Amino acid sequence: MFLGYLLPQIKNGVYADKAIYGQGLMDLNAATEPVGQVSAMMSLNLSGPMAPAIFSNIQLTSPSFGDAISNGIGNHSVIFFDELDAPFRRSLGSLASDYRNQIINMDGFESMQTPISYIVTSRETELEIGGLQTHNFSQELFTPYHLLNARADKNHFFSYYDHSNNSFLSHGLNGSWAMGVFQDSELRSKKSLRSQFSNPWLNFSATGTTFGSTFQGLQGFDIAVALSSGRNKFKANEIFGERNSSTVALLEIQPKSSIPSFQLGIMKENDASLGLSGSGAFNGSNNQLTSFAGLSNSMNLIGGKLFGSFYWGKSNGISNELGMIKSLSNLYSSAFGVGFLKSSIFNNVDSFIVTIDQPIRIESGALQLNVPTYRTKEKNVLFHSMSLDLDPSGREVHTKAQYFSSYKNVGFGLTLGYKSDPYHIKFMDDYLYMSLGFNIGF
Repeated sequence: MFLGYLLPQIKNGVYADKAIYGQGLMDLNAATEPVGQVSAMMSLNLSGPMAPAIFSNIQLTSPSFGDAISNGIGNHSVIFFDELDAPFRRSLGSLASDYRNQIINMDGFESMQTPISYIVTSRETELEIGGLQTHNFSQELFTPYHLLNARADKNHFFSYYDHSNNSFLSHGLNGSWAMGVFQDSELRSKKSLRSQFSNPWLNFSATGTTFGSTFQGLQGFDIAVALSSGRNKFKANEIFGERNSSTVALLEIQPKSSIPSFQLGIMKENDASLGLSGSGAFNGSNNQLTSFAGLSNSMNLIGGKLFGSFYWGKSNGISNELGMIKSLSNLYSSAFGVGFLKSSIFNNVDSFIVTIDQPIRIESGALQLNVPTYRTKEKNVLFHSMSLDLDPSGREVHTKAQYFSSYKNVGFGLTLGYKSDPYHIKFMDDYLYMSLGFNIGF
């Protein structure tokens, strides 16, 4: 009877009859709701620091991890606590924001918007200003203009190259647009190659600004340097803002012979590890450093141009005293691409490009979690230690063939492509795609 006074009761309607229901019908829903704020443990006991459970989660803003996090978490769970130290169980999977799930709702946006750019060249300078133009959908019942406008706002860019002093500047663009294979002016003019052959770590600062310069006059080689700072420009961040920003310093040795160019660089991320970040009790990736190296080259071959690049990176390990992420170690990443360009096939203004590339992918790594899973009657908390392998189940390889030509003031392009293991996820279906585009100059 005493317990009945302590638990929430329903005393409305028929349950107001004390002769039958006494103090009313027990409200089980209210009795099992948490009291006050629900918190996540930051240490090994309930008297230690806590973080709000609502802000405790893991985010992936880079496609490099594929399905590694979701595969490692599986069906595991974690318990949070209310202000009376009562445990409440949650699925770990519900706390992880998968990159593929973030962007799947944006599929089809590319068909609603067209990349546009304005190029001004002179004897000594190259200037390009670009963005996205949203199509007119006035006849449609519903068009997500607020999302399209947000995506357009995040895709403005400009690039400037001064040949008189060999310096370059860009904003809203991967900062290696004038380095690597793009030292070749013919390849630099092929904008469709940027996403496949730019340095992959400069994507982490691509919404920001890049300054660079090439120092010539050295015997046998030139040296190019670049400094870039800003937020990432992966597809998930085209609409939804992401707080992490990165700074990248890059040095490239450019031989004057047919020897490949060699890149060395370092990247500092403020709140993430290659796009893997957390908040609340999962916050544990501050000021992460990644060092990387790359090789790139282009050469004339059988009337065309063969070009390619290969990149390899290593991120420093981290360990934490507080929070559920205890350590992140042995994190290696890679990207590569190879292509062939042939111009003047049927006329003097057409070109054909075939490319094969792999976007940035985690090759190895381990994430160590220590999550609370049970609480005893004596309020002792039991933990489960988990080690997640961070290499994804698949390897995305993108094969693409493009043909471009023009007649008078009308240009057109045909693209045929094939993607295997999209987003580095093995169980996702490979797919073939084709696109045909036109532009009219005035």
